[in-house]
Amino acid sequence: MFLIFALSLLPGMFGAPLGELDAYVPAATGGLSGQSANGGPGWIKNGYREALDRAKAENKLVLVNFTGYACTNCHWMDANMFPRAEIADALKSLVLVELYTDGTDAASEENQKLQDEKFSTVAIPYYAIVDPDGKVVSSFPGLTKNAQEFLTFLKSGRPAA
Repeated sequence: MFLIFALSLLPGMFGAPLGELDAYVPAATGGLSGQSANGGPGWIKNGYREALDRAKAENKLVLVNFTGYACTNCHWMDANMFPRAEIADALKSLVLVELYTDGTDAASEENQKLQDEKFSTVAIPYYAIVDPDGKVVSSFPGLTKNAQEFLTFLKSGRPAA
């Protein structure tokens, strides 16, 4: 049984998605490019101010992703929601920032304090769309497996076309 299970994971070693199991394996990174290994969008890591500055310069909104190194639900969203074509397309119009809150470093403590003070929660994953001045436009608590629900949230900050 263990051999069969191990062989079923083999495609994942070569970058193939593992579906629900992706939440339990470490996320692949794209090294210096700032993009995920699958060519997904680049996220600014632990740089809230940097993201706000970029949003101001590019006249965009910011998607803040409060996430965690050991957060299974966060990894599920990274592996199964963000790569979907309609979600990835919507992310292109936003400045993306990941704020890790479960580390032992100063950045994690700052991120957790920001999340607690601004949103009155420390639950992860937690998503928020803010304007370049840091004003909250919309927020989305937790995991969803409904792509349309998450897409509606991502589009909530955009003016109607």
